[in-house]
Amino acid sequence: MNVSSAPERVTYRLALGGCLVIGLIAVYFFTFNGHAISRDEWFLLDATESLARRGTLAQNYHFDAYPPLSLAEVSPPQADFEPLQPALAVPLFLIAQSLPAIGLAHTVWLFNISVTALTAGTLYAYGLALGYRARAAALAALAFGVGTIAWPYSRTFFREPLLAWLSLGSAYLVLRTRQRFSAGQPALRYAIASVGGIGLTLFAKEAALLLLPAILLEALPTRLGHLRLTRRQVVALALIALVSAAAGSIALNADTLFGLSNRYAFVQRLRQARAHLPDLGEGVLGYLLSPGRSLWLFSPVLLLGLAGLPRLVRQGRWRQIAVPLMALVSMVIGYAAVRGADQWYGGRGWGPRYMVPLTPFLALWLLPVSDMLAARGAPRRAQIGALLVLALSMAVQVLGTFVPLDAYDRTLASQTPPVIAWEEGAWSPRWSQLWVSAQLIGDVQPDIAW
Repeated sequence: MNVSSAPERVTYRLALGGCLVIGLIAVYFFTFNGHAISRDEWFLLDATESLARRGTLAQNYHFDAYPPLSLAEVSPPQADFEPLQPALAVPLFLIAQSLPAIGLAHTVWLFNISVTALTAGTLYAYGLALGYRARAAALAALAFGVGTIAWPYSRTFFREPLLAWLSLGSAYLVLRTRQRFSAGQPALRYAIASVGGIGLTLFAKEAALLLLPAILLEALPTRLGHLRLTRRQVVALALIALVSAAAGSIALNADTLFGLSNRYAFVQRLRQARAHLPDLGEGVLGYLLSPGRSLWLFSPVLLLGLAGLPRLVRQGRWRQIAVPLMALVSMVIGYAAVRGADQWYGGRGWGPRYMVPLTPFLALWLLPVSDMLAARGAPRRAQIGALLVLALSMAVQVLGTFVPLDAYDRTLASQTPPVIAWEEGAWSPRWSQLWVSAQLIGDVQPDIAW
């Protein structure tokens, strides 16, 4: 490598990552629809509006102050949601408020477009940090961006996309911290950033606790006995411990600090999980295998990652196998246990909404596959097969963006007797969201704003 090749390589990687993020933003904006599919999104908008105008998280913009009542005549309650997303969306609200003829909700709904594209960019950086070539990392990130349920949920104002970005970003920062510690390099900035990232995930959604084991697994040193710490690294570890303790203390008391009643109630969550243990199998099978909510069915490209596991075994990349696997087990079992047989379904959405934060972790398994397919002399049949799977997965996401979700609900409600979405709709292939939505093509107007 000559002297000038290193900066050129860095420039190439940065340019490729930037093009990836900007390109995905363009794709997501093209399929933007600008309206809510759930009351949860309106409640989050209420909190954003109140935080922007009054500095509180009260719900009073859309659902609490009904005409002819005014805000002075009502005492709206606190929005019972984690505070991070409304806080981060405040700039979008203020921009829309200052510009004429710009819809407030329409502008706030742009939030997850950038967040989802940045998740793909973080996945790209993760691949580079693991030693993969830029082209392979970009292909895996692109497959995540256009081939998983992340795309349809970029159009919403749910909290799951933000949790996906922050949790993956935290794992990436932990990885870089561990690598620098192992190499004897200064790691204080990465260490503080990783702890801060983990803290932010807790304030994005309390379900971040389910992804915490995977992030901690990424942090474990490869050979603890051979780890030699410098004085600066000892100071960094001490600061990490202090910041972690502070973040944990805030999280444990977040319900009191933010006036929440149904969030961060850890004892209540444990009781729910214990009560739902007899029905645990239904939620687990639902997330993995059901026709209506299976993660693999709604993001088929992730199945390609399973083909890369043997290569990871041969290369001895056990941690790259274990981290996504830990995330998969903890998210699927955790949500199934807490939500139970009646609520695992997740409400209105495209596929398993609760599993959106899991998808970028599973996309890490795509890295060895994309590396193999992008290599010189790769089998042509393998490349064509992978492209077909990606095309199928993209078709699934296009279907989720073009067919209005309420059209699916209306179709089920019009049957005699009506079909229940979270019962027969989840378990019967005939009433699967994929099959019914495919049949509605041509009968409904595309759910695209333009």
